[in-house]
Amino acid sequence: AYGESIFHLSTHAFFKCLLFLAAGAVIHQLHHYKEEHNMEFDHQDIRVMGGLRKQMPVAFITMLIAAISLAGLPLSSGYLSKDALLIGSFEWAGTQTGLYKIVPYVLVLTSWLTVFYIFRLIFKVFLGKPRYEGVHEAPPAMSRVLMVLAFFGIFIVFSFNPLSFEGSW
Repeated sequence: AYGESIFHLSTHAFFKCLLFLAAGAVIHQLHHYKEEHNMEFDHQDIRVMGGLRKQMPVAFITMLIAAISLAGLPLSSGYLSKDALLIGSFEWAGTQTGLYKIVPYVLVLTSWLTVFYIFRLIFKVFLGKPRYEGVHEAPPAMSRVLMVLAFFGIFIVFSFNPLSFEGSW
């Protein structure tokens, strides 16, 4: 499944980059909040975060898109590429004998674990009881990049095939 692997590598690059940049935006803003209010807490510890959804809506929505894509949920680019890989692994396992047949099931289990940990992050950081009042959205330079990367986390970008229109012009 070389083609499917390269496709997943491409989509994974966008949504993983988006996850790290969105996390960086949250950490950046909490660091500034901590400095402005002369507080003492670990601004990188998700256990002290919560309720940032309303205070950082761009970071929330873009990280949610990245999480959906990483989890491989429908209507995301991760769904398209992960689904292709999983189908390929089941097809490959059908031609194998012995323990090789469990490979696609291990991949499915790993995908489920990914869903668990990424949505745990979303719930802990963005939902729940707000812990800090007055945290601001990331600077426009960061937010714009988050939105561009989020665009590539949506399925339609990778579903569009310009070659299908070749003869219709």
